[in-house]
Amino acid sequence: MRQIKNETDKKLKNFMLEKEKNKMSILGTKEETLKGKKSLVIYFSHTGENYMSDGIRNIDKGNTEIVAETIRDITGADLFKVETVKEYPYNYKECCDVAKEELKTGESQN
Repeated sequence: MRQIKNETDKKLKNFMLEKEKNKMSILGTKEETLKGKKSLVIYFSHTGENYMSDGIRNIDKGNTEIVAETIRDITGADLFKVETVKEYPYNYKECCDVAKEELKTGESQN
């Protein structure tokens, strides 16, 4: 997990540095409007059994949460974790089945 986090950290830092270099071209004249404003990272992240490069493993912190925290650390943004009304199944296969059903019907079971 640490290796994945380090690789993700490097990619995000490089991405943010590149964006910082191009700040004027990205923000243009809006830079003054954005001064003093704060960003918010909204994310949902699943824990429990997850598919990893070496197979299905139990994780205490989801991949999306790790990425969201890295973005926060780089940008100073606030974090907001989306919580479901009904928890997704802990078991990886069962969770995938629920997600597939939601995609098929267009309705969330949560």
